[in-house]
Amino acid sequence: MNLLKTFFGIGGMTTISRILGFIRDTVIARIFGAGLESDAFFVAFKIPNLLRRISAEGASLRHLYLYCLNIKQKTPLLS
Repeated sequence: MNLLKTFFGIGGMTTISRILGFIRDTVIARIFGAGLESDAFFVAFKIPNLLRRISAEGASLRHLYLYCLNIKQKTPLLS
């Protein structure tokens, strides 16, 4: 029962997020239209989102740090 409640809760929130994202994109398209302004607006949001996805909210960076720390401990030349 608890698993189904959690499943539908996450699914419902994802659906609401998708609908709100569609509304946001519709409003932005209505305000900016097609042109340089809208392209600049979307690029300004793509760069931070790309960096967030690459770092996976810090998870990948944490693993990279631990990997480098492990290499440093094994290799005395890097000390």
